[in-house]
Amino acid sequence: MTPDINVEDLIKPLIKIKITEKGKRQVENKQLLKVINPDNIYAIDAYVVAGVDHCYHISCVTPDRVWINDLNSLILADIKTGVTLKRLPIVPAINLAILGLHSVNSECELIYIENSTIKKYCNDMTTKTVLKMKKRRKSDWHPLCLCCCQSTDDLLIVKMKFNTEESQVARYNKQGKLTQTIQKDKDGQALYTLPRFITENNNGDVVVSNQIDKSNGAVVVTNRGGRHRFSYTGQPPESKFLPLGICTDAFSNILVCDISKYIVQIIEENGRFYRSLGLESGGIPNPLLSLSYDFNTHRLWVGLLDKNEVYANRYIHRHPHLTGMSLHSLIIFDKVYN
Repeated sequence: MTPDINVEDLIKPLIKIKITEKGKRQVENKQLLKVINPDNIYAIDAYVVAGVDHCYHISCVTPDRVWINDLNSLILADIKTGVTLKRLPIVPAINLAILGLHSVNSECELIYIENSTIKKYCNDMTTKTVLKMKKRRKSDWHPLCLCCCQSTDDLLIVKMKFNTEESQVARYNKQGKLTQTIQKDKDGQALYTLPRFITENNNGDVVVSNQIDKSNGAVVVTNRGGRHRFSYTGQPPESKFLPLGICTDAFSNILVCDISKYIVQIIEENGRFYRSLGLESGGIPNPLLSLSYDFNTHRLWVGLLDKNEVYANRYIHRHPHLTGMSLHSLIIFDKVYN
């Protein structure tokens, strides 16, 4: 410092600076990732889940723990060891077996539907509570499937009136207050016929797999405000399309199990078909049914319809140019350590 600088004048503005905690700075996740060649997609491992006959729906808790259900049971499984950590007997809400009955909130608690009520199973593996959803008025809407929004802690619940076969998506905030309903498009036409699974995309879109009849369905997407963005009806156009299990990935793509062909179709966030994953060639047998994407490890979990087996596979890797590793090295690394 030179003699002509007044130290006291310099200190005054410096002591007014406030330091606040902003969290860890990270490069945007998508910049670190790369979709691999379909020929390199493979099953990392297969797991047998004791206590269920089918894998109707999967909810990831941690990279090693998942909730899986069939018609009568909810199982918390340790995927590495295959050990059943918890079994919850459940009573299905209606006669539809294949529905997205459960989800995991931001605190890793299980939220699920049983006997037309919404319940929470706490992390202490003991406490079970009924969530009281604050309704605007008494109604005869019954819950079919649900999804916990990780970004807002909102709860999205798909409901149906059995007497009129109307369906809607209801959004509840963390306090259980109803804040939004999504039921019709801008022309007043019903968006949903028989919704089966629901999820929230990274961009805030609400994504629902909807069965129209025995041979056709659609993936119905609305934005955060409830405006209808698009309905995807399969690829190629006019072909059979029966969507069930759905999830979204780190690129905001939508992945859906098409049980008419037993493949996984990937849809871009704008509704355009991206590609299909024929997982059978990668060691995953048919029939596929349920999906869950783990954002921590970028694994895609796939559950089977007629077996108590769950498969983990990868179609997204950390970008080789950013990691300094070749794709071949990444594949070997996964096979050894996963």
